[in-house]
Amino acid sequence: MFTFASIQIGVPILLAVFIASTAFTLYSKQVAEFLFSPKPGGHPFVQMFQVMAYFVTWIFAPIATAAIAMFSLIALISAF
Repeated sequence: MFTFASIQIGVPILLAVFIASTAFTLYSKQVAEFLFSPKPGGHPFVQMFQVMAYFVTWIFAPIATAAIAMFSLIALISAF
């Protein structure tokens, strides 16, 4: 059972987590392109790392952040 004080503290935190994870889920491809898109030149191992980081950021991060958003939304709904 939640107390009133825990709801006052927890709900804004859960709301911030939900908004941040939803935003990252929506814009993960743009984040991946900005941070890790392969650039011409450079060492081949660095390019390989950039490609791996690009795909991890673009494919697996949205799945994880969508799960976090779902759990925080469920917690927000159950708080009331």
